[in-house]
Amino acid sequence: HSSANPVPIYDAVNDQVVLLFSHFSGPEWDAYDNRLYVSFSDDEGATWTERKDISNVIPDIDNLFLGGPGHAIQLTKAPYAGRLVAPAWAWGGIIQLIYSDDFGQTWNLGALSTEEEIPLNNNETHIAELSDGTIYVLSRNAGGDANKVKSESFSTDGGESFTALSQETDKFPGPVVQGTLLSFNDDLLLFSAPQNSSQRESMGIIASSNDGETFGAPYMVTENGAGYSDMAKINENTVGVLFEHWDTLLPYTKIVYQNVDIEQIPR
Repeated sequence: HSSANPVPIYDAVNDQVVLLFSHFSGPEWDAYDNRLYVSFSDDEGATWTERKDISNVIPDIDNLFLGGPGHAIQLTKAPYAGRLVAPAWAWGGIIQLIYSDDFGQTWNLGALSTEEEIPLNNNETHIAELSDGTIYVLSRNAGGDANKVKSESFSTDGGESFTALSQETDKFPGPVVQGTLLSFNDDLLLFSAPQNSSQRESMGIIASSNDGETFGAPYMVTENGAGYSDMAKINENTVGVLFEHWDTLLPYTKIVYQNVDIEQIPR
């Protein structure tokens, strides 16, 4: 048995953490035993409810299905304010959004691409709510141009469908690796990932003040080895970043947390 790809969501309405995660009852990458669960915590993760199976949202594909990894979001703009939305993906470039209108108790299959619609090898998808309520969907592009390691999609109906689907972008420097979006506020969108284009090192955070149209130069968190990451807003002046880190030849030896003053991040 193994569990993978945690997707935490902070439900601000109920002051609760909602956690989605995949589970395999056979070999880890056996798609035929792939299930999706949700659990809840009212005490900041100290204790959790019994897991609840929500595998009804897994599309009818003969394929592995995973969320994130990394946080998902609660929408704040009308008419979908309060809705929880989470990204997911499957081998072959399939990306998906799932959503809940009852704070995570039940989930619905939302926007879904197909292998025919996407010539790219999209996976490990992250989302953020833009200032007008559009959901910005950013995927790791494992099969595109070497200078375009991410692809962008958008949803304007609260995650129920894709408005614009998977266009390669060169906005994000770095290797082919997971990265994290965070809507810090309506005026500031953040993205964290390794910044070295040839290997996984030099964790940085870049910022956009125009809903992701352009990003500034990176604030460097570390120049050493770095891999996957996630971010959270700590207060109005601070973002927290959690990331894989190593300073030896042996990779993936540490998980490090660091607070960053947002004034240090170039616009």
